[in-house]
Amino acid sequence: MKCKVVIFEQDQNYQNRLLVALREKFADLLDVIPCSESSDILKCIERHHPDLLVINERIEYDLSEIPEDCAVACFTEFRTAE
Repeated sequence: MKCKVVIFEQDQNYQNRLLVALREKFADLLDVIPCSESSDILKCIERHHPDLLVINERIEYDLSEIPEDCAVACFTEFRTAE
């Protein structure tokens, strides 16, 4: 069973590079779904029922709107231990 991941990133070029890399390297483990508009996040979650929403740390979004059964992570520019 594949893990469904929605990636919310407003920079289309960065998002496309990330999608290509994840789909090439983890095609057997992940279904990666792109989302670039904050108004579409909830629609995307309702449509795909992802296990994980990954959001850029620089994007402000009210995460309380995300259903509890969808985990949330953020990606950063630099590696951290947090």
